[in-house]
Amino acid sequence: MSTINLKEIKLANWNANGIKSKKSTLIDFLSRHKIDIACITETHLKNTDPFKLNGFNIYRTDRNSIHSSGGVAILIKKNIKHYQSTLSNITNIEATAIIVSTERHDIKIISAYNPPNKKILQEDISLLFQGMPTILLGDLNSKHQTWGCQKTNPNGNKLHKFTSEQGIIISPPAEPTFHRSGRLPDILDIALISNLPIDLHHVVLNELDSDHVPVISTLNEQIKAKNPIPKLINAPINWEAFRKNLDEKLNNQKRYSDLDDINKSIEHITDIIKIAVTQAQTKKHTATLQPTNSLPNPVQNLIKEKHKIRRIWQRTRNLAVKRRLNQLNRRVKWELDNLRYNSYRTYLEKVNPNDSSLWLATKRILNQRNPIPPLKNGIAKYDTNLEKSEAFAEYFETCFTSEDDTIPQRESPDEIPSSTNNEHNIIIPTSPKEIQLLISKLKSKKSPGHDLITNKILKNLTSKALSYLASLFNSAMRIATFPSTWKHAIIVPIHKPGKPANSPTSYRPISLLPTLSKLYERILLNRIKPYLHVIPKHQFGFKTKHSTCHQIQRISEIIVHGFEKKQYTTAAFLDLTQAFDKVWHSGLEQKLKILKFPEYLLKTIKSFISNRSFKVRVETDFSQLHQIKAGVPQGSVLGPTLFNIYCYDIPIPLNSQLAMFADDTTILTQDSSLELAIQNLQSSLNEIITWFKKWKLNLNPTKSEVKIFTLKRYTNPKNIYINNHVIQWNNKDDAVKYLGVHLDEKLTWNIHINKKLVQGYTRMRILYPLVNYRSTLQLKSSLLLYTSIIRPLITYACPVWAAASNTKIKKIQTLQNKFLRICLKAPWYMRNRQIHNDTGI
Repeated sequence: MSTINLKEIKLANWNANGIKSKKSTLIDFLSRHKIDIACITETHLKNTDPFKLNGFNIYRTDRNSIHSSGGVAILIKKNIKHYQSTLSNITNIEATAIIVSTERHDIKIISAYNPPNKKILQEDISLLFQGMPTILLGDLNSKHQTWGCQKTNPNGNKLHKFTSEQGIIISPPAEPTFHRSGRLPDILDIALISNLPIDLHHVVLNELDSDHVPVISTLNEQIKAKNPIPKLINAPINWEAFRKNLDEKLNNQKRYSDLDDINKSIEHITDIIKIAVTQAQTKKHTATLQPTNSLPNPVQNLIKEKHKIRRIWQRTRNLAVKRRLNQLNRRVKWELDNLRYNSYRTYLEKVNPNDSSLWLATKRILNQRNPIPPLKNGIAKYDTNLEKSEAFAEYFETCFTSEDDTIPQRESPDEIPSSTNNEHNIIIPTSPKEIQLLISKLKSKKSPGHDLITNKILKNLTSKALSYLASLFNSAMRIATFPSTWKHAIIVPIHKPGKPANSPTSYRPISLLPTLSKLYERILLNRIKPYLHVIPKHQFGFKTKHSTCHQIQRISEIIVHGFEKKQYTTAAFLDLTQAFDKVWHSGLEQKLKILKFPEYLLKTIKSFISNRSFKVRVETDFSQLHQIKAGVPQGSVLGPTLFNIYCYDIPIPLNSQLAMFADDTTILTQDSSLELAIQNLQSSLNEIITWFKKWKLNLNPTKSEVKIFTLKRYTNPKNIYINNHVIQWNNKDDAVKYLGVHLDEKLTWNIHINKKLVQGYTRMRILYPLVNYRSTLQLKSSLLLYTSIIRPLITYACPVWAAASNTKIKKIQTLQNKFLRICLKAPWYMRNRQIHNDTGI
C-alpha cells in the first residue's frame, strides 16, 4: 500500500475526458507524484463499469446516461482516515464528496463537474458548502477574468457572485489547464475553498492524456492515518517461545467456587495468552523503501519527451508537433500497459497451488468489498463510521427481540418440573484430552472475537493450559453458568447482494465470538447430543450425514412419485423472518424442561442465551453496547442445535408432508384432484401458522411462495392465504428456488441448469485475469480453480437433476470444455477427449 506524507496533503485535480483507457498512465502519475487524493472529472464511467486501483479507495458518481459521458470520482489512499459524505438534492452539478481527518479538523473534499450546457445554481453551491472546512476541486465550466480566464462566461459571472456572497474563496492555478485545438488555452480546473484559513499551492503539469492537464495542489495539514483493525498476531511467532512463556506465567489449575472466580480465571488466562503471544513474536525487519518511480529508464525518457513535445504543441499549435505528440501518447500508453501486464505475468508465475498464494490471488478478484456508503433510515443520515456502526446496532437490536406474549401457554416454564433423577443430573466432566481433540478439529483461519485469540493460538496451547481450561470448564458446568465475559459479540455487517447499499436493513450481521467461548460450547454440545433424538426426521439442517442435497432429493422424489400416480403436488415454500434472531427464550426453556434436560445443562443454556450483548464494528469504529433480548446467538456453536430443539414439536398436518432445513420450511400435499390438494395445503398452512404464532416466529407472506407440480393441465387454481394475504401461485413457466435449486413445474430442470450456466460463465469472466490464453498461471493452479470454484457452482445438487435432458447436460459439458481449453491453451484442432485425458477431469 502507498505510504502517507503525514505533514501535508497532495491533491490532484484532473478532467480525464474518459478514464478507462488511461488507467496505466494514471497509475504512473499517482505513484510518481505521491498523490494522496485525486479528484477526477468526466470519468465517462457507467454503473456497470468496474474500476479499481490498488492501494486506493474510489468513490464515484456516474452519470445516468446511455452514452459514456460526465461523471466524477475521488481516489484516496486506503490508509488515510476518511469517510464518504452524503450530497443530497444537488440539481445540476455532478459531485461526490469525502471527509478527511486531519490533526486540527475534518475537511470535506469534493470532486465536482458542471456540464457546459447546465447553469450554475446558487442552491447547488450552498448545499456543497455547508459549515465545515471544504475544498472543491473540479471543472465547473465557469470562466471569469478574475481568476485568469481569457474571457468571462455567464456561469463564471454567477459563480463569482455566489462565492463572493457566501465567503467562498476561488483558488485558481497560475497557468491554463484546458488546451484544445482551435481554442485559446484557458483555466477551467479550479479550487473553491470555504472555512479554511490555509490556501492551496497549485502546480500545473503537462502530463496525462486529455484536453485538460492535471493540477497538483498542496495543503499544509497534518493528515491522520487510518487505524488498522486490531489483531493479536502482527508478526511471525516462535511457538516454542510462546509455549514456554505460557507455562511460566500461567497459574496452576484450581477448583472455582463462584461466577466471579470463573470470570477472573478467564481474564487471567486470556491476559497470559496475549502476553505470551506478544513476547514470542519476532520483530519484522523494516525493508528499505524503494524509489517510488521504478519505471525503466527508456520509459522515463519517453515520458519526459512526451511532456516536452506537449509543451511545444501548446505553445506553437504546429500540426507536425501534434502528430508526434499523438505518437508518443500511444507509445507511452503501450509501454505502461505492457509493464503492468508483464508485472502481472511475473506475479502469476509465483502463484503456487500448494500454498495460500493461489487463494489470496483468487480472493482479490472474487471478494472485492466496497466501503459501506452513507446510510439512510427515513430522513436520518449516517456518514461517519461511528454513526454507521450505531445505526446498524440500533437496527440489529430490534432484530434480537421477540414480541410480547399474547397467547396463553399450556404451562409456563416455571410450572414444568425439571428432571429430579440424581443419576440423570450427574455432570460429565471434561478432560484435557477431550479439549485437545476438539481444538484439533478447529479451522485455523477463523476470525477471533473481542479477545483476539485465534484458533491457531489454541492449537499451540500446552498441557498445563489445557488442564487449566478443563478445570475452568468443569467449574462452569458445576455452577451451571456461562461466563459473562464470553457473552459479548462483535458484529460485522455484510452487504446482502442485490439490496440497496445505503440501508441498514440490507446488511447481514456476522457475529465474532471468543474462541474459548466456542470451545466451551462444543463441550456442552457433546453433552446435549444424547437428547437430540427428538429432532424430527423431516429436519435436515445442522444434522450429521444430512445436507441440502438430501432434502432437495427427498422433495423431488415426492414430486416424481406424484407424477407416477398422476397426482397434483402443491407446495408452500415458507419464509420465516429472522427466525434464529426471534427464538423466544422462555419458550426454549420450556421445551428443554419438557425434554427432561439435566438441571446443570438447563441452567447453563439459560445462562448462555440470556444477558448477551454486542457492539457493531465498521472498519475500526465501534458502536455503543447493545443488548440481545431474544434469539439464539449468531455465530455460536450451540445456536443451530438450540433452534432445532425449539422447532422439534412443529406439527405435521394430516394429508401433508413437511420438509425443513433449519428455518427453510416446505409443506407438500398430493391428490388426484387439484381442488382437494389445494384445500389440504390451505388447512395444513393454517395449522403450521398457528404453531408459528404460538412460538413467536414470524412468517413473511411476501417472500413465501406456492407452486403446483404436475404433468397435467390446469386452469385458475384457488388462491392460497397466509395471514389473510393472498399468495399468488408461481407461474407455470417459472420455477421456485429452494435451497439453491430451481424447481420447475415438471421437474425438467431447464430453468435451474440455465441459471447455473449463467453463473458459471459469469464466474469464468471474473476469473479471466487469472485464467486466460496468455496467463502464466501454472496448469495445476488453473485446474484447481476450476475444480474448487467453478465446478462446485455448476454441479451443485447434481445427483438431484442428473436425469435432465442430454441437451442440457451437454451445455454444462461445453462450459467445462471451454474452461479446460483455456487452462491448457489448447489449439482449435485439439480434441476435447484428449483435453480430458490430459487434465484427468
